[in-house]
Amino acid sequence: MKVAFVKYAGMASGGVEKYLQTIACALPKEDFEVDFFYTNVAPLLNNSFVHPPNDPRRLDVMKGRGINTIKVHVSEKEGKDGVGEWRGTDFWDLFNEDDYDIVQTGRGGSPEYPFNLIHKAKIIDSIHSFTGEDKPNIIKAILLCNWQFEKWGASGGNAEKAVIIPSLVHIEDKKYLDMREELQIPHDAFVYGFHQGNREDIFSGASLLAYHLIKNPNNYFLIMGGANQHRVLAEQIGSPNIKFVDFSSSPDTIHSFLETIDVFAHARADGEVCSAAIIEALYHSKPIISHPSLNMGHVEQIEGCGQVVNTIREYAKEMQAFEDNKEYRLEMSANARKKYDNHYKYDTVINKIIDVYYEVKASIARNE
Repeated sequence: MKVAFVKYAGMASGGVEKYLQTIACALPKEDFEVDFFYTNVAPLLNNSFVHPPNDPRRLDVMKGRGINTIKVHVSEKEGKDGVGEWRGTDFWDLFNEDDYDIVQTGRGGSPEYPFNLIHKAKIIDSIHSFTGEDKPNIIKAILLCNWQFEKWGASGGNAEKAVIIPSLVHIEDKKYLDMREELQIPHDAFVYGFHQGNREDIFSGASLLAYHLIKNPNNYFLIMGGANQHRVLAEQIGSPNIKFVDFSSSPDTIHSFLETIDVFAHARADGEVCSAAIIEALYHSKPIISHPSLNMGHVEQIEGCGQVVNTIREYAKEMQAFEDNKEYRLEMSANARKKYDNHYKYDTVINKIIDVYYEVKASIARNE
């Protein structure tokens, strides 16, 4: 059975892109033949957002796993209004839906190019926002959490086609060394932190501002990646214990970073639907603090192993509680790893996704 994965800048190392890459590599090759269509990052019209670039290392991984990757050219991409049309593209010269049984998406949920023009091949939708649509050839929609499912269904998604499966995050189960020595952070210091892409559009200063209220010589705040606005705010706070690590798509580097911190101090302007970064933190038994935002899927992820707070002072109070109360910290830490094992473990999640594919395969065989 032939499957086309189609993703704008699909070889980037962002969450949605890595999610699709991982599924493509995991599908049993004896039953599913995958072509992965990915575009360049084109100028975005009427929008200042710049999509993360394609990562050559991700492309190497895909090719190494035997995935046929097909690069698509786009001259310009429609911005905020419309369906995000790819202008000046050779996609339709390279893609013919008659050649494929299944098309896999990774998108927000509203009508979106080029899927709005694909009407015959069966679509497995992977939805990463909370808007919804329904059309006859959407055969399954994978949602990431209950909060998102309710929002998506209320805005036009077909609940009968939905299945809730959390984000897919592959973590090699091994010992990871921390970065404290190279960063000159004492091993008895208490470290808050988070990792995030170098994106200005999702900047939130909430956790840094909270740290400012409780900073002392023996606690630190560490950010991998982050926006330039984080660096400006750190300069304004003026603490030498705020440190930055360059963004990396290397799993080993990310997990070494997570071994370095004691609490994952999450902050993101648009919130989360189902955060891969939070799942990685849960694997490392890290308690998590966050705040409300547009997307609220992270509340489900954090429940029982941290707190979602409403103000900077509440955030600071929760930070201090983790630093001062070892019993509380150890309880939340144990709960974090338990939540990872019970809900987000790679083998559990990927098997659920593969089951969806076999269900769709059987449906196509029955000509449904």
